[in-house]
This record gives sequence, C-alpha cells and structure tokens, in this order.
Amino acid sequence: MIQLQVTYAGRTEVFSSNQVVTVGRSLDATFQINDPSISRIHFQLAFDSNAGNWVLKDNQSANGCWVNKIQVDSAHVTIPIDVHLGKDPLSAVVSVAPADSTAKLTSAVSASAGNDVIIGKAADADFILTDVLVSRRHARLIRFEQSLILEDFGSTNGTYLNGRLIRTSPVREGDVITIGNNDLTIRNGQLDYLRAQSEKSGGLYVNDLEFSLPTGKRLLRGINVHISPGTLTAVIGPSGAGKSTFLKSIAGVNKPTAGSVQFDGFSVYENFDLLSSRIGMVPQDDVLHTSLKLKTALNYAANLRLHVDGGSLERKQQVNRVIDRLELDKNRETVIKNLSGGQRKRASVALELLTEPSLLILDEPTSGLDPAMDRQVMKTLRELAVDDRGVLVVTHSVAQLDICDDVLVLAPGGIPAYYGPPRGINNFFGSTDWADIFAVIKENPEAAYQRYLAHNPKQVEIPEVRTQPAGVSKRVSTPWVSQFFTLCRRQISLIFADFGYLLFLLFLPVIVGLLVLVVPGLGGLGPASNITPAEPSQLIAMLVIGSAFMGASISIRDLVGERPVFLRERAVGLPVSAYLASKLFIFGVLSLFMSGMLTYVTLLAKVPPIQSVFFDSPALELFAALTLTALAAMVTGLLLSSLVKSSEQVMPLFVVFLMAQLVLNGGLLPISEGSFISAVATLVISRWGFAMSASSANLAMISPSLDEDPFWRHNLFTWGTSAAILIGTAIVLITFTRLRLDGKYDR
Repeated sequence: MIQLQVTYAGRTEVFSSNQVVTVGRSLDATFQINDPSISRIHFQLAFDSNAGNWVLKDNQSANGCWVNKIQVDSAHVTIPIDVHLGKDPLSAVVSVAPADSTAKLTSAVSASAGNDVIIGKAADADFILTDVLVSRRHARLIRFEQSLILEDFGSTNGTYLNGRLIRTSPVREGDVITIGNNDLTIRNGQLDYLRAQSEKSGGLYVNDLEFSLPTGKRLLRGINVHISPGTLTAVIGPSGAGKSTFLKSIAGVNKPTAGSVQFDGFSVYENFDLLSSRIGMVPQDDVLHTSLKLKTALNYAANLRLHVDGGSLERKQQVNRVIDRLELDKNRETVIKNLSGGQRKRASVALELLTEPSLLILDEPTSGLDPAMDRQVMKTLRELAVDDRGVLVVTHSVAQLDICDDVLVLAPGGIPAYYGPPRGINNFFGSTDWADIFAVIKENPEAAYQRYLAHNPKQVEIPEVRTQPAGVSKRVSTPWVSQFFTLCRRQISLIFADFGYLLFLLFLPVIVGLLVLVVPGLGGLGPASNITPAEPSQLIAMLVIGSAFMGASISIRDLVGERPVFLRERAVGLPVSAYLASKLFIFGVLSLFMSGMLTYVTLLAKVPPIQSVFFDSPALELFAALTLTALAAMVTGLLLSSLVKSSEQVMPLFVVFLMAQLVLNGGLLPISEGSFISAVATLVISRWGFAMSASSANLAMISPSLDEDPFWRHNLFTWGTSAAILIGTAIVLITFTRLRLDGKYDR
C-alpha cells in the first residue's frame, strides 16, 4: 500500500492507506491548519484501491481547492502536488505526495552543503510560513563548512535571532529564530518549530505576579496563571479587585514589581516590541473611528500595522479575511457607529486579528450588552480560541463562564481567590451564586487568598525565559512616510465622514468675515476718520480673535476624541511623530484655507490696508498675520486636547483661551508697558497676531488717536519679531504636545 505525505508550513505527517485524512482548521481535522481563511474541514484525502492511488476531494469549502490555478472538486494524487486553499495566490498551500515521491519535501528543512533552506510564504519556499508578517522570500539558512548561517533577504518585517534583529548571523543548536509571529529553532541540525520541542513553551505564563505603585501600595499579589494556545480564560471579581491592572500587566503596559509574565518564552515587558504583534489587546472603548465604514477603518489600520511585501492587495485580502472570520461580511460598508453593540465588539476584535496574534486579551467585551449579545460575543471568543489562540477576557458577566476553559477569580487587593475550570467553582466555594461568592471574598480577601493557596500550593512551572540581548533593535515597522500619508488620508476621510463638521469648516471663515460689518465706519484698514477713529484697531482685533477661534476650534476636540484609538496604535508601534505630523499637516492646511477665506471676505466688505513692510501686497501681509495666528492657535488646541481626559473637559479650557485672546490682544483694551498685565499678554497668541497686523498696516499712523504701542511700529524688525514669536510659540507648543503624546505612564 502507498503511504501519503502531507506538508504545510514546514510540518510534515505521513499517513497509511487505511486512513481517511481530513484537512482544515477544526480541532477534529486529521491534519489541522490554523488559518481563518480555510474551512473547518476544507478537503479530505482517501486511498482508492481500484485506482491504486490517493484521491483528493473538496469538502464544499468556502474558498475551494486549486491545483495549477484550476479549481478542482477532486484530484488523483499520483505525483507531488501543491493544493492552494483558495484562488488567492497568497492563500495557504498544502503539499501532498505519495510517500515514495517525497525526497524533495522531506529534505526541505535540513540545510546541507549546497542546499540552502529558503524560509517564506511563497509556494516554492522550502519552509513555508503563512503568517501575514512573513515575506514571500523572508530568509534563508545556509550550510557553510561545519556551521549554519542565517541570512535575512531584506524582508519587510525583519528576522530575529534570540530576540535580536539580524541581517546575517551564525546559528547554533537551540537558537531561537523569530520570523513574523513564528518561533523556529535548530534541532539536530534541522530547522523546526520551537513549540514542537516542548508544548510547555507555548502560551502565556504568569508566575507569582506582583505589582505595586511607586507609593508602595500593592495592587496585585501572588497570581499564577497559564493560558495555553486554544483555551479561553475569564478573569472576574468584584470592583477594586485589580482586574484592569492585571490586564495591563500581562499586556506589557505595567512592569511587574515581582514575579514574571512570559509569552512564548519571552518576558512580555522586556520584549514588548518583539511581542506586540503576537498579543492583541481589545480595550473596553472603541478603538476604531466610529464615523468611518467598517472596511474603510480596517483598511487604514492594516496600512498602519501591516508592513507586507504583497502591498495594498495583500493588506486588503487580510482585511477581508478577518471580516469574514468575525462574520461581519454583511456589514463591510456599514458605518461603525451604526453597528449593534455585539458587532462593534467584533469589529474591534477584527482590528486585532489583522496581525494574527496568538494571544487575544479583551477588557469587558460584553459590557452594556443584553444577555443574547453577551452569549454571542463569548461564543465568538470560544471559536477564536479554537484557532490555536489563547484568549483572556476580563468581564463582569458570570452568565457565560461555562464556555470558558478556566476562570481566575480575583479578590480585592488583586489577590487570587480561585483559578481553575468553571465546573470546580461549586466544590471550591460551596455555592454557584456569584453574589454570595463575591460577598465572601470581599468580606475577607486574605482568608480567600489563603484558601486558594491551600488548594494551589505550587507556582506555574514555566520554561526558561529567553531574555532580549542588550542593544536589541525594535521590531521593524511600517515606514514613517507611509504611515504619515496613511494618517493624512484617514484624517481627510474623518472630516468628510462628518458632514456637519465639514459644513462648519467651510462656513466658519465666511461667518467670521461677515462679522466685521458690525464694526462702524467706512475707512476699513485705511486711514481712520474722525467719526470712527478706532475702526482699524477694532477690525484687526476682530480678525485676529476670529483667526485664533478658527485655529483652536478645528483641533481642540481631536486628540481627546480619538484617545483610545491612538493609545492602541501607539502600543503596536505607531510613531508618535508620524501621528502628530499628520495632524499638524492637515489642520495646518485647513488653517491656511480658513485664513485665506477670512482675508478674502473681509477685504470684500472693508477697505484693504494700504501699507506693508515685507511683501509688496498689504493684503498678503494681513493674510500672513492671520495665518500664523490661526496656526499657533491650532497647535494650542492640540496641546489642550492632549491634556484633558474627556471631551467634556475641553469646553472650559476653550472658553478661557478665547477670553484671553479677547482681553489681552492689545487692540480692544490698552495694555500699559511694563505692567503685570503686559507680561501676561506676551504669552497670548492674539497679542502677537495683533502686533504683526498693526505693524504691517501702520496702525499708529492710520489711527493716531490710539495710545502708541512699541509692538506696532511700522518697520520690518518689529513685524518680523512678532512673526518669529508666533512661530516660536507654535514650535514650543508642538514640543509639549509631542512629549504629552509620548507619555510612558499610559503606554
């Protein structure tokens, strides 16, 4: 009888002819493949005694079986063939061959002299990895004399040896090679998956975890947990039990005070950059812009997170895969805010699945959902765990705990009161009434902890931690310029997605410009008449205050409004500089446009200035002054938005900002030189915007009844000084905003 050899991603198994081999992502499949794009049982292989060979039969799979670019329902396996599980050239590839035709396949993972091992996701690679972060030809293993050399092929996401980014490096027995989300090792001179060495090396290991604040207050103590691939674990407990703190600790946000948190053999905190694509974190808040359509939001996220050599096509294919995996295919074109609560949670999960993480952490995913939605979300998490993925969910809901493999109950003070399967809760606590259980552990947390220790005396046995070498490079991320342009496109999409906001931007400068008509007089910015001697100064004051209002209003709610989105994107590698630069660019262009519109409308209604100090056109100098004022105010708005924690806190600051521009600009109320008010006014943007405009228009000459201000002198030095102060103010504010956005305390 003829045996059959099946190979996928460097893993090979041989089957006898009396077996029926099923291939798919189901745990019941004979040959399991953890890829959400393939069906649970995608196809089967059986030996046909009449034909004397093996026969492949498609199992009505969603994406079909393709051989030599032709879709087949069945095929005779008489020679080695590659089966693509979908029409997409980048889809998973399974190689099947009669056992006597497999010499080429079995030698693919062993580098001998003159026979390099090519690692990648191309169909002709020797060691195939289908991870989305793996390049088609990612790296190769070379046999040189008696040594092995690992060489990166200029891959888009880099090759790591023992946690260190390398180009070319010798490899020794037992070294760990990280490519994408895959850990490989050299075992007996051959390239193999690390997890095959010991099943204990996979998953999350929390060992005697303790976390304390700098003040010494202890928030977590004595937590021991192992979340293995393919399991769903729930974390529950009363308020104040440290559930969110525990979540941040295992996600690499908080550094443990004592104990360790290890994932796939790496310390999570020390190797945060290396593991960021493997650990998906779904916070309670929406981490997608709710005004965008689902597919649009995910496409932007994919452009930011996925640095792939397949370009935009491969990213779009990955977006489609995660949408299908979360059963959101009917909602691709739905605006996210119009999705149901359960669908929005699945959309947030879809975002994290873009990088195909092997650990998924969720904070209160069922909060605010009705019981039916609650169960649906938990079932979805159960299905995600089946894909060889560890899933940890922090929840207040106890109705669906039977779906979980394990439950961690935390008592107040962040100490464990129970850890084990749901079926053991009744025996341990003597009750299944969670109100009673929570009442007991809240009344005496220390007694609950001692009871836990009595039943769980041993710490979690963890494998040796692979620490990151000193000076290790960070994970390769999407190029800065690419991320900048993606963020700019997304910001434009957000503006156009909010029709009311778009109208506000278009009509605000027109409305402010028309308000100048309330200023009495016909002289405009020319020489003032005796009847209305204050007309020029009042006009300049209104224009400068209007510019400051426009600049601040377009930015002051932006950063705080998308704070959860930004924090998550920053955690997975988004450069703060690219994020801030995109805001400055788009809002800067808007400020330029609005200042231009304001200048145009004003000069249609009023007499333009007749003097200038730098440009030949007095109108151009007025435009320059209003633009610099608006830009400085826009940056101020960004800084204020970064300082607050909710949109409700923005308005009081905005009102104070506007009042300062109104009172301290120097045009409406005189400011005595050398006074305390004069010193305070130097910190106000409109003070310098007014001074720049007044100097340009020669306000002291056209309105001689006003008290002369030294900052209004009609010369290039005075005008340039005001302009330089506005530019310098903007630079200082940008620096403070950058530091605020890069704050490590809320990483």
